[in-house]
Amino acid sequence: MYFFYFFSLAVFSGYISVYLMDKGYQSTQVSFVVSCTYIFSMIIQPIIGYLNDHYHQKRLNILILLLAALLGIVFIFAKNIYMIAFIYSFALGLFNAANPVIESMATSSSFSYGKIRIWGTIGYAVASKLSGIIYENIIPEAMYIFFTIGLVICIVGIYGTNDIKQIVIQKKENSSNLFKKNFIIYLIIVFLFYGITNTNTTYLPAMYQDIGFSMTITSSIISILTLSEIPVIFFSNHYMNQMSNKQLLKLCFSLLLIQFFTYSFLHLPFIIIIVSICTKAVSTMLFIMLNLKIVSTIVEKNTK
Repeated sequence: MYFFYFFSLAVFSGYISVYLMDKGYQSTQVSFVVSCTYIFSMIIQPIIGYLNDHYHQKRLNILILLLAALLGIVFIFAKNIYMIAFIYSFALGLFNAANPVIESMATSSSFSYGKIRIWGTIGYAVASKLSGIIYENIIPEAMYIFFTIGLVICIVGIYGTNDIKQIVIQKKENSSNLFKKNFIIYLIIVFLFYGITNTNTTYLPAMYQDIGFSMTITSSIISILTLSEIPVIFFSNHYMNQMSNKQLLKLCFSLLLIQFFTYSFLHLPFIIIIVSICTKAVSTMLFIMLNLKIVSTIVEKNTK
């Protein structure tokens, strides 16, 4: 389930900038499509969250991902930029809406979260490389067929797991002051971090191609830098609780500074590749795990 969920994400969204720019669209139009995606996700997420609270989560999310898989096929035939934006945003919005349930299935299982999340990383890395091969040697549109295939296999995985425990969110008695003082500040931090990293994820493949790399080399770099987050996950128990939240946040943003300073001022392909591999996925995965840790200090989960 986890492997093919992130496999599908990579083949659908990993090279959207390259796909659209090769079709003649401008970078401003690419940013329009990507921006619409996050707006759709923001609209869809509360609706799906409400439905998850009132209906059977497994069945509901199987239907959601099945609809997203069908939209992946429809996306192949979209030609107008507005139809491309609508279908892409709707499909990825539905895909993202299922993420909280996918994550809860991993965190509530009898296995440690890290051992499951690693398979998502491997799935994304495999799909990143496979997408490059498909793009260069078959046709770019075939990526979206693999998106549908990957989601169907993911759905089979969801069906084969135990039923998901319903979650009720309650404030901790001792966390009200923390919520009032720090929550808005933390929202700003999250806003800045994901704004930066999502822009990076969208345009990094296009930047590599602008440097002069082929799609095969670009996909290999993306695959390797994705795998670089595995040690961050695997050894998280050695540092996540030993370092303070503030220290970990500083580390995340320091890695971003190093990364974007390199992209902006050091125009040496080898240096750019090394810095990307050492910082891109590492900072993102570190922040994802840190986010789970910080949120757990604001709310607690009681299962029923």
